[in-house]
Amino acid sequence: MKGLSNKLKEYKNNLSPLTSLQKEILIGLTLGDLTIQKQTPNSNVRLKFEYTIHSSDYVNHLYNTFKDRILTAPYVKERIYKSNNLNSTWRFQTLSDSEFNFLYEIFFSPFSDKKKHLPTNLIKNHVTPISLAY
Repeated sequence: MKGLSNKLKEYKNNLSPLTSLQKEILIGLTLGDLTIQKQTPNSNVRLKFEYTIHSSDYVNHLYNTFKDRILTAPYVKERIYKSNNLNSTWRFQTLSDSEFNFLYEIFFSPFSDKKKHLPTNLIKNHVTPISLAY
């Protein structure tokens, strides 16, 4: 297991920084329903993507945009609700990566209850036409 951990660490160290386009896309996705997670208070951020089953082209686009930070391809998650309705969604998630920490710093207050918030300077400092498109 230690060998796998070292390989993963080496893989992460060889990744290029996020591009400005990728950052703009992530701002827009975070304004929507992108899930930002930290496993511990001091860990790096990972991102969870989940979209309706009818969004396969969009899911593939997002996957291809961030695939160097994703270890598994999108997959279908099916859930049956109490009403016996079946809900199918596409899901995938990124590795935990310090490159995503900027999202946590923008959208989560250190004093909050781990809920996303919209900072007052968000539109002025972070929202672009590209981020709005996502």
